[in-house]
Amino acid sequence: MKIAVIGAYGNGKSTLSESLSAELGVPRVHATPMALQEGALRTSLEECTDLELVQLVARRLVERVGAEAAAGDGFVSDGSVLHEFVYAATRFRHGLHPRSVDAEARPELPREAEIIERVSVEAGRYAAQTYHAFVHVPNERPLADEPPPISEAFRELLDSRMLSVAGNLGVPVIRVKGDRSQRLAMAVRQLGETAGAEAGT
Repeated sequence: MKIAVIGAYGNGKSTLSESLSAELGVPRVHATPMALQEGALRTSLEECTDLELVQLVARRLVERVGAEAAAGDGFVSDGSVLHEFVYAATRFRHGLHPRSVDAEARPELPREAEIIERVSVEAGRYAAQTYHAFVHVPNERPLADEPPPISEAFRELLDSRMLSVAGNLGVPVIRVKGDRSQRLAMAVRQLGETAGAEAGT
């Protein structure tokens, strides 16, 4: 199976993807850190301009598609091709630190927002044709980072948008919760059920 583990920053995607990879005996795929590296100069994700963010999204898309293709018939992807697009779209609309999930979107979006929106359609097509299942890791605890790079409201907005996008692709979305062992057990059980259902069709 080709599985993508999705969820907002700090939700535990990496931990679960590592455990799933070991449990299922398939490669774990991940992209490089979300920072713009140009020679010796490194720009953090939070410091990226709108245009630099588009560049970073494109770079990570190319990296992930290549890594997933190289992994063969089965893999666990830490994140998905949707991740960066959801992040960028949410950031363009709300900024990094909205005070609540009900915060109004910016009255005028940057032109880069339309670029992200259009290219995300192609990322969605790839995801629908490639992944057999999404495993969603929820936000069950606050960020430990001090200061946090994004607000808790931003994390909730990311999760909501990611679930909406993934849910419209026709790919099963498995939702897990609890501690590490509970999340792994739920994911393995439901992935088995999903694989069995697909085999029976």
